[in-house]
Amino acid sequence: QAGYSHAISRPPINALAGVWSINDIARVVTAPNPNLKPEVSDNYVARLAYYFEGVGAFTFLVQQLEISDQRVTRRSSAEDFGYGDDPDYGTYEFETQLNNNTLYRYRSAELSYNRQLSFLPSYFRNTNINVSYTRNYANQYFPGVAPHKISASLGWSYQRVSLRLGGVWQDDTPY
Repeated sequence: QAGYSHAISRPPINALAGVWSINDIARVVTAPNPNLKPEVSDNYVARLAYYFEGVGAFTFLVQQLEISDQRVTRRSSAEDFGYGDDPDYGTYEFETQLNNNTLYRYRSAELSYNRQLSFLPSYFRNTNINVSYTRNYANQYFPGVAPHKISASLGWSYQRVSLRLGGVWQDDTPY
């Protein structure tokens, strides 16, 4: 299977226009940006799967997401924002959304194995095992993108009872 999608994400109206949100305790002004452009993204996905007897599959998935004009939130000094000489807000920080001029490219590859253990005796016939490894890469910092991730689960069901035990390990993730 392979796929492609193209999307345009328009910024919310309060990011474009509206009133300032002023936090006098933190000394931060959140301001709209009328020059904010929509994000444009292209997503490419390909999946190769091998299905085998006993209800199981081995899959390989690759994807690439490219975002231009990505919205990012930036905080800067009053001087950088043009209010350095303002008697009320000269000491505040200003936070607003801007468009990232660099194309953001995210790539991911995943290997996974999923199998129902139907060869087990009757009470355990509906036992399921799932293991996957994901490798992620981004050309620039983005919160939550872990370079390596491994997940596994073991599930069992019998009549109206279902139990699942799972775990996830991921490499150091920037936040």
